Order: sequence, then C-alpha cells, then structure tokens
Amino acid sequence: MNDNKWKIDHIDTSSLAKKFAELLEQDNNKTYFLQGTWGSGKTEYLKEVENQSKGKLRFVYLKLWKPKSNESIANMLFSAIHPWISQLFSCGVLVYVIITILASTWLSLVSIFSSSNLFSAFHFLEGNRRLFLCFTVIAIILSSLFGFLKTKALTMDKLLMYLSLCSLRNGVKRTKILVVDDFDRIDTNSQRELYKIFNAIQEKNNQKHNWLTNIVVNIINHVKSSFGINSKKDAPHEFPKKSCTIFVGNLDNIDHIENNYLRKIIDQIISLPYTLNPQSFSPTIETIISDNLQENVSINPIIDLFITEHRTLRDANQFLSYVKDEFFRQDKRGRIQTDQQLFIIYLYLFHKNHYKALYENWKKQKQKRQQQKLKQVYNTDPASADSQKQNKTKLDQYIDLILSDEKKFPIEYQRNQTAYFINELVTNYSIAELNKISYQPASLKKLFSMSENNSTELYKEFKQYIEYMPKQAYAEVKPLLDTMATITMNSEPRHFPNYLVRLVFQKQMQIIYDSLYKGPNYSEEEQIDIYLKAFAEYFKKTSPNTNEAFPLTKQLFIYRRCLPIFGTYINNDPFGGKGFEAINRFSLTKHFSESAKNLENRKDFGKQLYDAEALLVQLGFSIHEINYYKEVKLPTIESKVKKIEQLSDFEYLSFWDTYLGSLEVYKNLPALNFSYEGRPYYNTIKQHYYGIIELISSYFRFNENENLNELFHSSKWCYFVLRIDTVLNLSKLSYTQKKLCIRSKVNRLLKRLNITNLTLKEMEQNNLSKEELYFLNTLLEYVINNPDWTSDLNN
Repeated sequence: MNDNKWKIDHIDTSSLAKKFAELLEQDNNKTYFLQGTWGSGKTEYLKEVENQSKGKLRFVYLKLWKPKSNESIANMLFSAIHPWISQLFSCGVLVYVIITILASTWLSLVSIFSSSNLFSAFHFLEGNRRLFLCFTVIAIILSSLFGFLKTKALTMDKLLMYLSLCSLRNGVKRTKILVVDDFDRIDTNSQRELYKIFNAIQEKNNQKHNWLTNIVVNIINHVKSSFGINSKKDAPHEFPKKSCTIFVGNLDNIDHIENNYLRKIIDQIISLPYTLNPQSFSPTIETIISDNLQENVSINPIIDLFITEHRTLRDANQFLSYVKDEFFRQDKRGRIQTDQQLFIIYLYLFHKNHYKALYENWKKQKQKRQQQKLKQVYNTDPASADSQKQNKTKLDQYIDLILSDEKKFPIEYQRNQTAYFINELVTNYSIAELNKISYQPASLKKLFSMSENNSTELYKEFKQYIEYMPKQAYAEVKPLLDTMATITMNSEPRHFPNYLVRLVFQKQMQIIYDSLYKGPNYSEEEQIDIYLKAFAEYFKKTSPNTNEAFPLTKQLFIYRRCLPIFGTYINNDPFGGKGFEAINRFSLTKHFSESAKNLENRKDFGKQLYDAEALLVQLGFSIHEINYYKEVKLPTIESKVKKIEQLSDFEYLSFWDTYLGSLEVYKNLPALNFSYEGRPYYNTIKQHYYGIIELISSYFRFNENENLNELFHSSKWCYFVLRIDTVLNLSKLSYTQKKLCIRSKVNRLLKRLNITNLTLKEMEQNNLSKEELYFLNTLLEYVINNPDWTSDLNN
C-alpha cells in the first residue's frame, strides 16, 4: 500500500508564508519568535516562507538541540552559513595531518641515516629530497599557524565567529535570516552563548557601512549605469542588508527559566498558520482512515483529544502510520472494533501510563469495573453518580465510553483484550470471511454439528458473528440458518445442540416477539398462545417433511434444549436474579400440560422417541423448579409412576437425567420414596436406571480393564448405543440379536471412518485394551461432532 495514502503530506500555507516573507524583507532588523510545539510544522513553514521570498531571503538554520559533540557554537554557526567552505576546511585539516605525518617520518629517516653511508642506498629518498623538503616546510608553516590560532590573542572560534557575523551582515543580494531551531530544547549554557551571538549580530546591524563597502557598491552601480543596464533583474546594487534572527520553539517551555532574557529581546511573536493547528487538520485524519479502510469511521473522541491536547501534524502522521501497521500488516481489518482499536493506538502513542495499565492490569481493571457497577446498584443517588463522573478527566470518560462492556461483533475489547494491544497478532476471521461462510451449506453443516467442548476458533468467531449480526443482514441468511438448525436437530435422536443451533432458535423467538409488539395489545395468555402457534408454524415450515409439523413431544424437546425456558441470569445483579422470556418453563407447562396428558392414552406411549417430554412438561421439567410453580398445580411423581416405568430405555434415562440430574443426590427425597411394588420407589428407579447401563455395557467384553469399564458405563457411551438402538428400531429383537447387531454397527463405523480395521472381537481376543480404548474414544469424538453419523448405520 502506498505510504502517501496514510499521510497528511502537505498543508498549503503559501499565502501566510508570503506575507511573513514580505515582513522579513521590510523589517530585517527585528527579532522574531515563531511559536509552536515540537512537531507542529514550524520548520516546513519556514521553508515555505523562504520559497515565497523568490530568492530575496536566505535562511541559515542553526540546530543546537542535536546530540552533543565537541564542536563549538562558533564552528556550528560557520558550518550553517558556509557548509561547503566548512567541508573544504575539514578536508584541509585531514590533508594537513597527512602531510605532518609524512614530513615527520621523512625527517626522522634523514636524521637517522644522514651520518652513514646507508643513506645513499635509499634512492627514493635521495631523488625526492626537494619534494619532502617542501612538505616539511608546509607542515611547519601550518603548525605555526594553528599554534597561533590557539593563543589568547586570536582563537579559531573568534576567527570563525568574526567571519560568520560579517557574512550575516554583508548580504548584498539576499537578506540572511538566522533561524535558531528548537530553542526551547537547547540547554541553558548554549542558550547563554546564543544570547552573546545575538548581541554581536545586533551590534553589527547598528554599525554604519565602512568606506570600503561604500566604494565597492558605488563602483558597481557606476559600471551598470555606464552600460545602460536598467532591467529589474540587474537593478543597481544596494548596500548590504541587515540580518534578523528567528527563534523557533515553544515559549511555554522557556518562561520558567530564571531571568528569562529572551522575552526582552523579542520584537514580535509569530504564530503558526491556522491550517497547521489540530482544529484544522484533525478532520483529515478521519477521512484518510475511512478511505483506506473503506468504511465510515467516526473518531470524534480522538479528534477532540487531538485538539484539546494540542497534538501536532507530526503526531497525526505518526498516529496514521500506526493505524496502517495495525490494520494491514497485523491484518486486523474486519476482525476488531475499529473505533476501539484506533483509541487504543492513541493511548499507546500519547498516554503510555493508561496503555500500560490496560496492558498489564486488564483483568484487575475488569474486576474493578464490575465492583463499581455493583456499587451503583446500591447507590441510587444521582448526585453522587454525577459527582463521580465529574471527577474523571475527559480521557478517562472516553475510555469508559469507547471500551465499554457492550457486546458487539467483531468481538469488542472487553472480551478479546489481547487482540487489541499493539503488535499483537489476531488469528480470528474477518467479517468478509464469516459472511461468505454464512452462505455455504457444507461449511454451516460442520459448524452446526460441532460440539461446544471441541469447538474451533472458526466456530467461536462465527457464533459471535451471527449473534451480533444486524437484523437486515441476518434476514438475508436466515432461511439457510433455519434449515441447518432444523436438520441438525433431526440428524440423530435427542441431539444435544451447540450454542449456534440454540442461537438460531432464540433469534426466531425474538423475531416472533418483535412482530407481536407491532400489533394490538394482547393479554399474557393470548401472547403466549400466539408465540407458540407461530413457533408451531415455524417448525412445520422448517421440518424435513413439509406436510406436517414436528410432533408435540419433539417440539417440547426443542423448546427445552434450544430456548432459555429456565431463565437467564441478570448481569450485575448482586442477588443472582433471573429474567424470563414469554416462552418459559411456566408458560410451557401451563399451555401444554393438557395436550401432553392426552398423549399418555396412546397404547404405545413410552415406546416412541421423545415421549419422556410429555411427562417432563407436566412435572415442571426438573425437580429443582417445582417450588417455583405457584399458579400451576403440578402432578406428583407417584401419580405418573406407571407411565414413567413403561418408558423405553432411551426415554427412561433421558427422563431421570433431566428431572433429577443425579440419582444419588435425591435418594432421601420424600417425593421419590413412596411405596411402589413393596419398596421405596427410589430403589426401583436406581435398579431400573443402572440396570439399563449394565445391559448396554454387557454388549461389550472388556476383560476387567478399568478404563474400558469406565467408558462402557459412561453416559456418552450409553446414549451412543441407545441412538443406534433407536435408529435401527431394535426394540423387538432378543438380547443376543440386539447385541450382535450393535457390535456389528460399531465395527462398521470404526472401519468406515478409517479409525481401525480391527473388529471388537479381534481386539478383545488379543487383549488390546489400550488400543480398543483409544479407537472407541476416537469414535465417540467423531459422533459427538458429526450428528449425521446415523446415516451410516442404514448403509
């Protein structure tokens, strides 16, 4: 990318520069101070002034703020006025050193060998005796000259200073302007020496022209008039012009110096043009960023800080350089919140302490904000809240505003803080990439099927993208997302949905709510009825068999698994309170209990998939929730015991896992210890529940291996086997037939998925317990993340 696109390259100051040039030409015996902070464009402005003078002014820049050297101010001043002469002089010194060394060497050789006959053997020395003699004489003369310049009578610094002052004073064609750059950054001793130079320049300016200067100027003018030269270009020569001095810097940094002499000698303070002030160029920053990122970027807080904190043009270009680096070299474009990243770049450049606090203590800062929010819950005094806000600086208020906890996509700073730090790589996906995926059925199928515990970075990013997608954009991809969510829930019996599947159903719920708010006012009962009818229509529309809706029990399963019917915890509520949507556990029980009870009259009730949902909705779904049912009288477990006990193995485990969660925790619960078939019902539950697990594990011999034993008794393995049983409808087979069939299907899956060609029998016979454990865990991992694995069972 072209760097010029990320830079405020040139600001037109020509009109004001021209006026300043005219001022310097007319009043060239004054002292000026160009006021501006470091990096505000003062030097560039002075170059424009010199350019606008059309050759009438020559600016001599004296830069004393650079790293210190042994060079004197007189030497630096002479070098600034006569750069070429200074370089030639440096070369002359080098030549002098070389001549001195050669001459000294020659004299040493002569003194050593002159008294012996060996001298004649050095023909080279003999033939060039005169040449070396000349070198020696030159070296002696130069040594004497430099020795003289080191005396108190005349030093090199005095000589250079005299020549510099004469040059500044005797500008016949052009007025020389001495510019002392960044005067406020010069140390105190150098400032005092500059005051002496300034006094010397002023003294020179006040002197009358000497007789020699008068004669030279008059002779030149007489010659021109004799030859009839009257053009403007060759106008009569004028007397040497006076020089003026411009001090450049920030007076605010000089005022604190004791006995500030500069204030006394300044004739006029010149301010930079308005176009170089942040009020003028700051909006250009927003334009440059928007054009390069190809999005409408609003950075009003940053512009405000640029202005109030008096940021310079150099600051602006440095800021733009970092923006380019973070968004393009680090490839963060479309992966982070633009306004938050820009603000953190600003903190990094201009408020190191605030950035360091974010970088080193962001977890502590987050906890601190949460504590403050809890205090606000108890502190309802608005005056106190206003007082806290007033105590914060403008920067702190912007930090709270821009880096807020509001959830967005791309993921905002508070939930993805390290991605926003400078020079941190972002490995997540851009909005463009995620948007493309939302139209690809194959990619969506993998994401909707993925287990939450085994999710990838792409899955995490995509669900965030869908969650915070604008309504209009979501409406475009909604039909495909609805279809994928429904297909996923139908892919295997009692599929456990991931967050993405649940999100699609919850967004549908919100769409139904929003549509109802636009209509007439309804009672709560009427609202719930409308919601549920709308969902039933939605189920019918998205059902694989479009001629009929899902069975009621399956709808209840989706409500329970995909909607927040048990409520959601309220953020920052110190009491852990919950909020409930219109479709919740109470409204479902109240609305569907009668219909669910009628399903119990079916002769095959309990043998169909999802039949347990009919009992759960009547009983309040979970034993944890029954104490909250006040308006609805729930039936007891005892009144439903016969229907519970006739549930199929799959439905029986699903029922108790949902209603109790853990059998051991509720073994002393009175509601489960009524008498049933001559013993407490809890004992019946335990025997029936664990009997199913033992039956399933008996299909597989595990040679008393502890790890395999644990696997075959785990809930994920039992549900895996029960899904095979349900898909293949093996309920009418004998134990032996069912066992052979299930083992055969497991072997087939291991082979089809390229996990292993070994059968379960071969692994058991060869006592390959470790290999068998690995292969079966790999198989479980696959089926958990690929719910359409059941399609392989019928092939």
